Amino acid sequence: QVSDVYAADGQLKGYVEPPAPIKNYLGEASWYLRDSNWDADFPTSASRAEWFLDKEIDQRVDGVVGVDLEFAKNILKIVGPTDLADFNEVVDYKNLYEKTQRQVESDFFPGSYKKTSFLTALSRQLLIRVSEAKENEFLPLALKVLESLETRHVQVFLHNKSAQVAVSSLGFEGAVNQPSCLENCYADWFGVVEANVGVNKANYFLERELSFSGYLSGQDLKRFLTVRLKNSANPALGDAGEYKTYLRVMLPISASVNDALVTSGSSQEAQIPEIEEKSGRKEAGILIEIGPGQTKEVTFSW
Repeated sequence: QVSDVYAADGQLKGYVEPPAPIKNYLGEASWYLRDSNWDADFPTSASRAEWFLDKEIDQRVDGVVGVDLEFAKNILKIVGPTDLADFNEVVDYKNLYEKTQRQVESDFFPGSYKKTSFLTALSRQLLIRVSEAKENEFLPLALKVLESLETRHVQVFLHNKSAQVAVSSLGFEGAVNQPSCLENCYADWFGVVEANVGVNKANYFLERELSFSGYLSGQDLKRFLTVRLKNSANPALGDAGEYKTYLRVMLPISASVNDALVTSGSSQEAQIPEIEEKSGRKEAGILIEIGPGQTKEVTFSW
């Protein structure tokens, strides 16, 4: 079944306090299923999604599988174009995003079932096409699924403990795992999280580049991470092409975070990151807005 998340969220009774960035930057007074994947740790977000699903539509599940656009594109690369006769559309891995966006956003109005109908038709055709795969497609499909799991375009959380142990041992659960070091050494790590808070799909147009450096200064380990974000959206898209993101860097709990430096062209601006400690790690986040055709660099140091 394919359902519109807003149909479920409309049935939530009561108030749930959202994380501060959701309230401050997304403008949501309460927390709903549609924003439940705020935590970078997938088991945490999956459990929260289950909680919302239970409270909104009284539905309990055996687990959560998270998939994204890249996974669907990977499948289409193997099974080929899919014909959606009811919508007079042929969808392939190259036009999947554009066709879907045009269908679900054109002539949209509250209460419309157009998005649900299109995504239902698309997902059913994909499932049918996979179930009818030819013998010479078995291995390519399996390899694409494996690739999607390894690159976190598919993440899996199950209540069956033995199954989840197997999933976790392969690194397919999407957890934020901090490395440990038992000998005379120090295990360092960081992670980057982006959350689109612009109520659009502009992150599709983003190109990213990360550079990291670190060095010892006396007893201190200095680290510098620069995240380069380029928005290749057409300026004609207007607000639909404006990328508004809450950018976080995840760090060891002991890290001392400095101001973040935001560079746009020849101008630079220092921003004080919002710091949060959770699950034995530290997160430093700032709000960044990147217009169509614009490039910005954000340098975190700690």
